[in-house]
Amino acid sequence: MSKSWGKRLSNLEKIGLGTLAQLKYKEEIIEIIKRRNLLVHNDGIVDETYLEKAPQNTGLKPGSIFIVSTKYFQRALDIAYAFGFYLCIKQWKLSNIPELEQSKEIDKFLIPSLNQKRYSLVLEITNHITDECLPNQLPQRFLADRAIAFRELGQTKEVTKIVVKLKELDDHWSKSVAIAMLTNNITDLQKILKDDRVPANISYWPLFDPVKNELWFKQLFLQKNKKEWQK
Repeated sequence: MSKSWGKRLSNLEKIGLGTLAQLKYKEEIIEIIKRRNLLVHNDGIVDETYLEKAPQNTGLKPGSIFIVSTKYFQRALDIAYAFGFYLCIKQWKLSNIPELEQSKEIDKFLIPSLNQKRYSLVLEITNHITDECLPNQLPQRFLADRAIAFRELGQTKEVTKIVVKLKELDDHWSKSVAIAMLTNNITDLQKILKDDRVPANISYWPLFDPVKNELWFKQLFLQKNKKEWQK
């Protein structure tokens, strides 16, 4: 079983779909498949066959019942989504999908994940920012989304670290907006958001959750939307 799936994952590399994220998840994916098969085909009861194929679980004995904790289940889901996410990015690169379209599709996944409070998934996906070939300017957004997840989890030290990393990246409106918002520099944020380069549809970004109900924020983007409609 493990050899079969190990071969399948290796075959992805042969057709140009290999990713560093794939290498990281390989053993975990195989273990998840083993555990899934044990639960489906053997009612979760550990047997000798399973132990032979899963030597890492040396604490288990034949006849014991495998309990899937909420934490394990969440981790399994995060890995499945993250693995699929990076496979998509790799395929887009091979298919020469325009970077703007790639960025839009990535936003369609990450923004709802943040809104649904799936912070562990966002952190898992954005953990590979230096490992994968992302569309230009996306690293700024990736880091900002990662900071949002840490902010909502109350991990302020991690947010501060990301602000430092953002300052090292190439200049882009998303970088400036993220730094101002994450450092609670509202004066700078208001100035940057008025820049015509900042699109009107950016108001949905969870980055702005702490200020989205402020009157100045609503009025600013109301004006931006009017300009967009007049074009």
